[in-house]
Amino acid sequence: MVSKYSIAGKSVLQFLFYILIQVLLFKDLVLFESASCMIFIAFLLLLPVSVNRVAGLLIGFAVGFLVDVFYDTLGINAAVCTFLMYARPYWMQVLTPQGGYDNIEFPSISELGFGWFLQYASPLVLFYTLGLFTLEAGSFSFMSRVLLRALSSFVFSMVVIVLVQLLFYHKKKAR
Repeated sequence: MVSKYSIAGKSVLQFLFYILIQVLLFKDLVLFESASCMIFIAFLLLLPVSVNRVAGLLIGFAVGFLVDVFYDTLGINAAVCTFLMYARPYWMQVLTPQGGYDNIEFPSISELGFGWFLQYASPLVLFYTLGLFTLEAGSFSFMSRVLLRALSSFVFSMVVIVLVQLLFYHKKKAR
């Protein structure tokens, strides 16, 4: 069993890592004038399974608000991240692995496998990108552009999120 302090410490380090990477590396990186990488939402997706709903909502809002400050997006990220954190526990409940989440700290590839993680993260990242670009457009008259940006950003973000996990998150060795 891992202590709450080591989980909190790991979460703080992840938060700093993802926010710094988002702001310093991916803020101005747009592929083909449509695909943006939203790596910071990996922090929200990889929060401990034990995070309660209210704390999750507050963390989602705070992370989204911080990104809004750097991106000058007037609360759009805060709104979408808050709703993402509202949906996360329900989606995790749908995908509960056999045996539950009792022995699992973080919903990551290293703990639950590649297939499970794709089923878990893909709909949430797609929801995030669709919500973000729809709110950013402010109208349904730009829906083709919104769909292009959302789908291309979804693919770009998922590829980077999976690559980061494969590079930095390793399976725990049994003692």
